[in-house]
Order: sequence, then C-alpha cells, then structure tokens
Amino acid sequence: MEKINGSAAFYDKSAVTADEIVARGYTGGKIIIGRDDFGGGEKADEAVKMLKSNGVLRVVVSGANAAFREAADKEQLAIVQLDKKSIEDIFRTFADKDSEAAVITNDDGTRKVKLISGSLSKSYQF
Repeated sequence: MEKINGSAAFYDKSAVTADEIVARGYTGGKIIIGRDDFGGGEKADEAVKMLKSNGVLRVVVSGANAAFREAADKEQLAIVQLDKKSIEDIFRTFADKDSEAAVITNDDGTRKVKLISGSLSKSYQF
C-alpha cells in the first residue's frame, strides 16, 4: 500500500490559472483540491515548480489544463482526477474545515482520495 498524505488546501474556483497560482504564492497544504480546468495559462511550468518547491505532494481536481498536466508530469507532481460529483462533495463537506487528505493506492490496485476533518471521514474512488 502507498499512502501520500498531508494537509488539504482548497482552490474553490473553476479555471484557476497558472498565473493566479503564481501570483497567489503558496503557503497552503500538501495536497491541493481544485475544480475543473486547473492550471491553464502561460506560467504552467513556473506554477508547478513553485508548488513542488513548497512541498505540494498531489493535486486533486476534476480536470487539469493540458499545459499544467504536461508541466506536472515533467516535475513528477502527480495529478489525481476525480469526477465533478466527487469534487463537489469534497468542497461541500470539507472546504470550510481544517482538513487532512490522503491519496491511497492499495495492494490490489484500487485507489482512493480520503479526506478527514475531526471525526468526519470520506473516501472517493478513482
């Protein structure tokens, strides 16, 4: 079993651009939770490098921009894609709470994203 975990940082907006990521700087969690079309724009490489250098381990989104995905592949920053319904549930349930996230790959090959806040815990298969 492989488990990558850390604090969750929520980007609660569709189409967050790489320029916005760079301009915002990054002091958030180790696992980013975002929506669709994440990371578009001219600064995809710069955004991914900044996230990696700040300790981001995974990006969990309903969709990533192609340039951002390519830059993430080069820098070995894994992007996990969940369906929109799961992402909506994550935001509705966890975005306003201090949350931990984990990306888990079981020995049988099944994979899930798990979010935890206090006694509340939910898992999302991918």
